[in-house]
Amino acid sequence: MISRYGAHPSQLGELHVPSAEPRGVAIVLHGGFWRAPYGCDLMHSLCRDLTARGWAAWNVEYRRLGEGGGWPGTFEDVRAAIDLLATFDLPEQPVVTIGHSAGGQLALWAATHPRVTHAVSQAGVVDLEAAAALGLSRGVVRELVGAREQLYGELSPRALVPLPVPQLLVHGEADDVVPVILSRGYAEAALAAGGDVELVTLPGCGHYEHLDPSSAAWAAVVAWLANRFGDADPILFTRSCRAEQPSPTPQRDPRFLEPEGEDDTGEDLSVGPESPSTEQSGGTSEEAKRFPSHAEATPPISDDGRHDQTGRPAPDDDVGVPASPGSGTERD
Repeated sequence: MISRYGAHPSQLGELHVPSAEPRGVAIVLHGGFWRAPYGCDLMHSLCRDLTARGWAAWNVEYRRLGEGGGWPGTFEDVRAAIDLLATFDLPEQPVVTIGHSAGGQLALWAATHPRVTHAVSQAGVVDLEAAAALGLSRGVVRELVGAREQLYGELSPRALVPLPVPQLLVHGEADDVVPVILSRGYAEAALAAGGDVELVTLPGCGHYEHLDPSSAAWAAVVAWLANRFGDADPILFTRSCRAEQPSPTPQRDPRFLEPEGEDDTGEDLSVGPESPSTEQSGGTSEEAKRFPSHAEATPPISDDGRHDQTGRPAPDDDVGVPASPGSGTERD
C-alpha cells in the first residue's frame, strides 16, 4: 500500500504488512547519499524479508538532492513520514528505524522522534563532519547542508550522542564507499556518553551486501532484532559477505563486545585482535586520527560494466566516479 504524506511526488511511503498481527514496525530508509534518482526500491528485498518475519515495514521515500531535498526538505520529510504512522492500524511499539548508508544517518537522526524505540544503521554515514572531511561522494555532505556547517550539530548522529534509544550499527571492514571508521568513532563517542549501542563489524564485507537479505550483514540485523524482542529462534551469523571469500566468522569490534565476548545468545563472536588501523595508531594529530584519508573506489563491477557483484546497478553517485559510457543513471 502506498500512502502520501505530502504533495511532492517523492513524499510517500510503501507500507508492507505481514499476514498476521505485526510484532512491530520497521521504518526503512534507503541510501544513495541523499541524491536522486536513488530511491526506496533499493530496500524492497529487505522489506519483504521483514514482513516474512512478522514485521510491518514502512519504506519511506523522501525528497533528495536534485529535487528539493537536502536541508531542510529531506529531514522534514522523514519526520512527516514517521508522523503518518499514527494514521495506520499498527502496533504503537516497537518502532525501529533501519537505514542503509545515507539512510543510516537518517535512521539515527530520526531516533529522537517520540515514536521511535530502536534504531539500526547499516554502513551508515553516522558522522557528517568526518564524511565532509573525507570528501565522500564528491563532497555530498556539503551539498546536503550547504554552507551551514553549524547544522552538523543538529543533523549528525555523532553530534547527538547519546541518543535516547538502543542502537545497532553494522559495518563491513572492506567498505570502500563509507569507511568503517565512521561507525567505530560513533560507537566510541556514544558509549562514552552513556548510550546503548552495539557495533558489529564484518570482515570481507563491503557496502552493498547490506541490501541482500541472505547476507551476513542482514543476518546481524535480524539476530539483533530477535535478541531484543524475544524471538525463540534467532538467526545466527552463518554466511560470508562475499561468495568468493571463505566464510569468515562475522566480527564484533572487540571494544564493543559483551562481557567475556558473548552476546545475548551466549555465542562467542570475538575472533581475536584487529589488525592496527589508522585511527588507532600513534604519531598523528587528533584530527588525522579521526579523519584519515579514504580513497573512494567503485564496488566490484561485472563484465557489462554496469552492475556490481550483487547484481545491483553500480551507483556512480555513491562512489564518486562517473558511470561507464552510455550507462546513465538508470536502475534495473
